[in-house]
Amino acid sequence: MKSTGTKQNRKFFIIPALVLVLAGTLVIVRHTSRPPSTPTPKKWYELGMMADPILDQVLLFYLGEAWTKMTDINECLETASRIKKDDSESWSREWRKTAERLHALGDTLLAKGHRKSAGEAYLRAASYYRATMHRHMHPGSPEIKELTEREIACFIKSQVLLETPMEVVSVPYEGVTLTGYFYRSPRAKGKAPTLIVHQGRDA
Repeated sequence: MKSTGTKQNRKFFIIPALVLVLAGTLVIVRHTSRPPSTPTPKKWYELGMMADPILDQVLLFYLGEAWTKMTDINECLETASRIKKDDSESWSREWRKTAERLHALGDTLLAKGHRKSAGEAYLRAASYYRATMHRHMHPGSPEIKELTEREIACFIKSQVLLETPMEVVSVPYEGVTLTGYFYRSPRAKGKAPTLIVHQGRDA
């Protein structure tokens, strides 16, 4: 009788224990089988590389010029990697370093007689000098004039070396003259309509 009761008691305690274990397993399975929450997708133009969303879009702008050889993707990304979010001066400083490196490269290539490669280097240097002024913390400083003059000089030199049909012109405007670049169509015969393009300060 004692042994029978003991076996019955064991059955009584074992069955609920198995149910509890099984129930616990089901809870775990149900918990772990839930699909993960879907993150909100970013817009295609949100690179997320710059702490400032405006500068993030400016970086995209310069990356977009790579297909015309006005910039190089690797040079843009390498420059961006050096910009510090807690240093407001770093944007202009790092782009200037890249511009000066390409400017010097152009000088070296030209001295060796590599005119086309030098022209390509000068063209990218011009773009990077322009990039320094997209977020310059001292717009009234003499550096702005210096950077602008370097940008223009590199751009004009690039067009000459690349044998682009471009002519530098002066456009009168309210008592001063603005520098312009006249590109003649190789297909036009004689006089043709002229398209005047003004893209704003950034361009």
